[in-house]
Amino acid sequence: PLPRAPQRQTTKTVVRGDRDAANNAASSEPEDSSDDDGNNNATPSQTSSEERNQRQRDLDYEDERNALGKIVANIRAYRGFGMDDVRRVEYHYGRLSEAHKALIPHEREKHAAMRSAVDANARFFDELVNTFRDMNEGSPESHGRPSHLVGGEEEARKLEHSGYQIRGVDEDKVKYVLKNLVRDWSEEGKNERERSYRYVIDALRRSCPAQGRATPPPDDKPTTSSAKATTSAEASSELVAAASAAAASGGNAATNNAGPATSTPPSAPMDHHLEHRAEPPRCVVAGAGLGRLCCELAALGYDAQGNEHSYYMLLTSSFVLNHTQRRHQWRIHPWAHQSCNVARDSDQLRCVTIPDVTPGELACRVSPGLLSMCAGDFVEVYGVPEQAGAYDAVITCFFMDTAHNVLEYLEVIRHMLKVGGIWINHGPLLYHWADAFQYLSTDELSIEISLETMHAAAQKLGFECLHQEMAVSPYTSNVHSMMQTIYNCSSST
Repeated sequence: PLPRAPQRQTTKTVVRGDRDAANNAASSEPEDSSDDDGNNNATPSQTSSEERNQRQRDLDYEDERNALGKIVANIRAYRGFGMDDVRRVEYHYGRLSEAHKALIPHEREKHAAMRSAVDANARFFDELVNTFRDMNEGSPESHGRPSHLVGGEEEARKLEHSGYQIRGVDEDKVKYVLKNLVRDWSEEGKNERERSYRYVIDALRRSCPAQGRATPPPDDKPTTSSAKATTSAEASSELVAAASAAAASGGNAATNNAGPATSTPPSAPMDHHLEHRAEPPRCVVAGAGLGRLCCELAALGYDAQGNEHSYYMLLTSSFVLNHTQRRHQWRIHPWAHQSCNVARDSDQLRCVTIPDVTPGELACRVSPGLLSMCAGDFVEVYGVPEQAGAYDAVITCFFMDTAHNVLEYLEVIRHMLKVGGIWINHGPLLYHWADAFQYLSTDELSIEISLETMHAAAQKLGFECLHQEMAVSPYTSNVHSMMQTIYNCSSST
């Protein structure tokens, strides 16, 4: 399987998702180095350095646009390669003898149902991509939209006209989006969320409470009154603006204090390390995916910022957060392409509706400015001096093993946390780059250390372990499959 495959697009220039700012920076002239008398005092080496920096910014910006265009093109191609999967099944069925076909007479009906399932998925992806169709730079439609997602449709059309061909690994990433939607935004994914997000939320509320701001969860009844629906839509717009905006400003397996490791039962309060204050605690969710955990934290009163590197996740989360009007608005078939370990045909072809709760319903409990999404590589975004000591908590849920060098992740987390800040981690160590040499021609760094070694390194960096346990958690799991992938995750504070 290809769970949580590493996304290879980078965001070197647009590290905070502020595409407009990056564009302005790339197109601006170098600073005037003339003195008061109008004499240019710039030395040849200074001028040369400025020109090189400008060229590099331009190259980075073009690379970023090209990366976004490829992801949009891959999503647009779903209907084609999705139907190819159906045609492959039909082709092999056609090679059977008539006697064998007579043993499984319902297969043709199944093939038709597969086509319908792919078509439903394609309609969802079409709607997603169409949302960004007119978001080209300078267009009125791009105003107020996520600036780091502007221009993707235009770049995708250029690639398609040039004969761009999607690779098999990229097809799997598009299909993987459907599974992530189940995990984050469906009723079926509730149990999976409870076995990962619930640990994170409970640990954060014990160790870094958002005092006086938490509210009970919404009831399970969908909104019926028009007044309430209007309120949700308005709140969703507020949420969208916050979630789409990149953070302009900006700290470990434990609190950022030196000292021996200790173990505290999970039920014991652990808020002694932070001073009590009125403003909400600032936290970062690294590898935020489709944004559900960030929304839940913001609804509890935290100043929650999600960080995500994958354009697949950024595009889809922006679509769900910004354009959901009601519960169960979209119907998808996330397992239609999974033909192995199927107990019943209905399991493979079943429909899942999303979302189980609208972002607008969550937004009703979010104060303005408490939710944001930050696009870019975790190290590049939060490793800069401006982010030093800026956050009360960092949450890494199924994230630490995405690193080329997990020690660098530890250093960045320590750097961005305040003294006494909290790092909450939940996940396995399925190092994503461990087998990169098998499918990439480039030499990709991959540091693969044990959990014990990672915790020892964290302590040397000044972290104090407050709690550690192992917890069984699935990830994008098909609950009806004959094969289940379950991780024995490290859950630590």
